[in-house]
Amino acid sequence: MQKIIPAVFAMLILQAAPAAAQSLEESIEAAVNANPRLAAERAQADAIEANVDSARSAIRPQLAIDGSYQRQDVSRTSAFNQITGTQDTSDFELDTLNVGIEATQTLFQGFQNRNRIAQAGASADAARADLNGVRQSVIVGAVAAHANVLRDEAAFELRQSSVSTLESQVEGAERRRELNDATVTDLAQARARLAGARAEMALARADVLASRANYENIVGQPAGTLGALPALSGTPESFASAYEIALESAPALTAARSRASASEDAVSVARADYAPSVSAFARAGYAEDTNFVGDSRDDISVGLRLRVPLYQGGAVSAAVRGAKSVATRDRFLVDQAERDVRAIVDSQWQALLASRLAIEAIEEQVVASQLAFESMQEEALGGVRTLTDVLDAERDMLAARVSLAEARRDAYVAEWALLESIGLADPSLISVQ
Repeated sequence: MQKIIPAVFAMLILQAAPAAAQSLEESIEAAVNANPRLAAERAQADAIEANVDSARSAIRPQLAIDGSYQRQDVSRTSAFNQITGTQDTSDFELDTLNVGIEATQTLFQGFQNRNRIAQAGASADAARADLNGVRQSVIVGAVAAHANVLRDEAAFELRQSSVSTLESQVEGAERRRELNDATVTDLAQARARLAGARAEMALARADVLASRANYENIVGQPAGTLGALPALSGTPESFASAYEIALESAPALTAARSRASASEDAVSVARADYAPSVSAFARAGYAEDTNFVGDSRDDISVGLRLRVPLYQGGAVSAAVRGAKSVATRDRFLVDQAERDVRAIVDSQWQALLASRLAIEAIEEQVVASQLAFESMQEEALGGVRTLTDVLDAERDMLAARVSLAEARRDAYVAEWALLESIGLADPSLISVQ
């Protein structure tokens, strides 16, 4: 029964998978297209970019039509006529129609509109930088999810192979025990190792299912047969070059600088309320009293309007002080963002170096443990080594192989994480084999 379960598990994976292996590029594309957080951030960026057009509308001519219609019921009583001894009363209605069209154009407003457009543009730049940061985070998340599935499947296959090897060891120990060529202790140790290996295989199976569930959550579709991890191009060769790129491309730093620029423009916008404003207008109107034929009036007027603020109760000065405080805050946030970027790049660079060194060391460990295991088997046949020695060597070899799968995954994800920290995590960097 225990031999059947791994086989059934493998069959379920194969049945759920498509015929062709899904490449990492396809996993990334699916994640980018289906990620709700990225879609929400994209909508947010679109909303902020709409403010640019809104700000530009203030420098364009404004055209409006207005009109009114008024009806009055009038009751008029004349003065008492002492000659006739009568007093006349009359009731009538007055209908008045007014229609006009007016065009206005702002000529000067203390450069407020120009600065408001610049402020909106800087805010849009910050929103696009935030969107780029979220996109790269989603990409690296998809890479990690893809790599996790491959790592856990490799670990499961290694432990499945170990169970098969230990089953053979147990069968051999049982045969030798029947021939009095093995002790009860040898057989018990072999069975104990086999039981432990089966337990570890069950845990490895759970890891595969968990990583596949995580893949579906991040990518938005079930994991089929996933393709191998492709090589990357464009990874910086030193920390100095990585940090130099990050100073220009890191999304968090770019967003902080854009927000600081928007805050500086907001100060200029607030100051503009101190300045006079000038606008031009042109109006054409038509008025008619419908009770009297021919009683109508046409008028056309063109002119300038000047507004000079004298006293606003301190509102403008308070707005300027507030805008300056926000600008000061955002300048400090830029400094902090630079520190954060340097720390993140340094951390990711060190993680990448450590993972690469780990791969080199573990590869040597795998070769050595493989040689030790094969030698132990030969020496056990000659009676020089015990079954326990063989089991220990097999365990060491398995641990080295599992560690190598984990180290390769860690190095690959660390490379993508470094690219994300400097703002270059993009599928275009995947090398074409």
